[in-house]
Amino acid sequence: MKKMALFSAAVLSAAASLSASNAHADQPASIAVATWFLNVVHDHNGKQFCPSATTTIGQLADAVQIYAKAHPDVSDEITDSVAIQALAETYPCTTSRAATGASHGQAKN
Repeated sequence: MKKMALFSAAVLSAAASLSASNAHADQPASIAVATWFLNVVHDHNGKQFCPSATTTIGQLADAVQIYAKAHPDVSDEITDSVAIQALAETYPCTTSRAATGASHGQAKN
């Protein structure tokens, strides 16, 4: 559970470092987690989950962490499929979101 507890913090910290172009050499694990998560969000947003255009990366990371805590069968290692399932349950693609174009909104940092 320790890895899951650090998930949101790692994603947010590394995403901030990446977006500010001030990543430090002592942050490779956090940057790897953030890069992985940002890629999952980018590749599946609007397909398997549909957050609104105002949803932040932090809110997406929190959704995965909450899902993992609520599902004890999820191991300490959060995989692509776990992240996608968590985001799909939290941000389902509905007809109304698709009709308004919100299903293709990009999450903000």
